[in-house]
Order: sequence, then C-alpha cells, then structure tokens
Amino acid sequence: MTKRKERTDVLLNLMDAPRTLFHWNGNEENVAKASPEAFDAWISQYALISNVDREKWEIFHRWDIINACIKGGRLKLQQSEEKASIVEVEVEEKASEENTDETRRDAG
Repeated sequence: MTKRKERTDVLLNLMDAPRTLFHWNGNEENVAKASPEAFDAWISQYALISNVDREKWEIFHRWDIINACIKGGRLKLQQSEEKASIVEVEVEEKASEENTDETRRDAG
C-alpha cells in the first residue's frame, strides 16, 4: 500500500457553495447567501478584485475568486460532515510551504 499525500489545496465545488461558510465580523456567513457587501469586504482581505460587478457578486464569481485564493495559498477549505468552511491559511503553514518551494528550487 502506498501512502497518499494529504491535499491542502482542495478546491470549492460550485455545487457545495450553498453549504459553505466563511467567518466575517464574528458571524458565519454562507458563501452563496451573504450580501454582496459582506462577501466583498471579506474576500478583499485576500485578493485584489477586478472585472467583477462588486455590487452583485454572482455565485460564479464568488466560486472563482475563492478557488483562486485556495490555489494561491491564501485560503483553504475545511470540511466536516455538517458543513464546509473557507478559512485563512495560518502564517506557519504559508511559511512552511514557502520553505518547501525554496528547497525545490535549490534542489533543481
């Protein structure tokens, strides 16, 4: 048997967006149902936003920017049986990944 490496870059499935939460101002907000203002304020902490109608934040744009932030190592998806949450990647995790990337560059 081979060990599988645990994936830390699991992306948000569009169909799961209505059951996925993020934390904003002490509350759990639903990705699909949060007001455009709340979603915009939250996601703006992690990404520079362009080419999006920020007054509407259509579900496809929400899904796309969240996945871009996951791919970029800023956010990650945490899943349990009841729900999924989008959370910030801790500073130690980011530093560890950067060190791993640095090692890869040195080895190559």
